[in-house]
Amino acid sequence: MLRRLSPLFSSTLNLNNPFINSFARSTSRVPLKVPSLRFNTNLNYTPSFFYSTTPINTNHTRNSNKMTSEHLQKIDAYQAALMNEECILVDENDNVIGHDSKLNCHLNSNIQKGLLHRAFSVFLFNKEGKLLVQQRSPTKVTFRLNWTNTCCSHPLYYDLELEDKDQIGVKRAAQRKLGHELGIPPSQLPLDAFSCLAKVHYKAESNGKWGEHEVDYILLIQKDVDITPNPEEVADVKWLDKDELYTMIQNAKLGEGKEVGDSGEVYVTPWFKLIVTPSGGDQSLLEKWWSFLGSDLKSLQDLRVQHYV
Repeated sequence: MLRRLSPLFSSTLNLNNPFINSFARSTSRVPLKVPSLRFNTNLNYTPSFFYSTTPINTNHTRNSNKMTSEHLQKIDAYQAALMNEECILVDENDNVIGHDSKLNCHLNSNIQKGLLHRAFSVFLFNKEGKLLVQQRSPTKVTFRLNWTNTCCSHPLYYDLELEDKDQIGVKRAAQRKLGHELGIPPSQLPLDAFSCLAKVHYKAESNGKWGEHEVDYILLIQKDVDITPNPEEVADVKWLDKDELYTMIQNAKLGEGKEVGDSGEVYVTPWFKLIVTPSGGDQSLLEKWWSFLGSDLKSLQDLRVQHYV
């Protein structure tokens, strides 16, 4: 029996995880109004701040070692806490093959060995046809202070977000993370309003230790929504029309391997640039989809994995 919990932002960060406590004691940053996280060594992790459900039974095991304090050094306590989430491991055709922690999935040492996980990227438009973009917070583990699409994250390894039919599991994850990062109420994001149009396989290094290697589900939704950004996740937001977005992209840089500061330069995430930038002189994926807003987006759906690695 599924039970939806509210409100999403009802308590401060739970620091019961032994790896997190040492960082909490050494930092003056105190996260405010963020989801309560459950630190459970059970691999069937359920995000308790959004759903309550019976965990699935599985014989899958982790591919790599458990989190270590060495890997968590210099990570903000809030972000370190999220490293305990269990991501869905897939092969290059998006078949589920197991699960592993968010931390292990984002270590370049594991990515170089082929570790690949499922992700999603949401492009949320308002009724005027403007796209909501966000600047990632300065405490993010990868691509900090990069501008990107509305929301980028991962479905987690448990029953509700593993469900494949009509990509409903990924849509549930998107609804959850839009609440977590941007404070958008789930009631404003009905699952049937999301259109899953593509799957993109890409790999990108952020810095020497961290990177991304994902099969990324691209979700579009057009809704007028209420936004209350979570500063632990989001540094800034903008609503952009098509011309404004492409001006941003033309002047932007990729921030792999760099610490992005207050230089005035604009950096964008590699997956965002991949979706927005035309390939081979054709329209970009986003430009083609944008022109179909308000009509039948499903006619554009192509769920064969597109490889950009």
